[in-house]
Amino acid sequence: MTAYLFHLTVRPGQHQRLRQLNDQYADAMTSVTSGIVGLGGIEKYVLGDDYVERVDFDGDFTDFAKQFTADREIRQFLRQVDECFVESLRDMADQQMSCVQNLTS
Repeated sequence: MTAYLFHLTVRPGQHQRLRQLNDQYADAMTSVTSGIVGLGGIEKYVLGDDYVERVDFDGDFTDFAKQFTADREIRQFLRQVDECFVESLRDMADQQMSCVQNLTS
């Protein structure tokens, strides 16, 4: 399984909004992600202004993105949360860090 990592910068003053949106759309994300075949999980981390998201997916990231964004509520979430970051989520694939290799089992 590939671990896709993304690094974004949280805009000043948007940390609370980022948390609120993730809480508000948590049920929608759970519902949608439970139906994505090959998805091992999504983890999100914030340290200061650094936001890192890890998506464990057995396949190409664009396949995951197509399935994830097929849901109207998820698209609404992404439009709103995009305002929390310096970088645009539309460029998220360009923000992808090198794939991570697990050194422990």
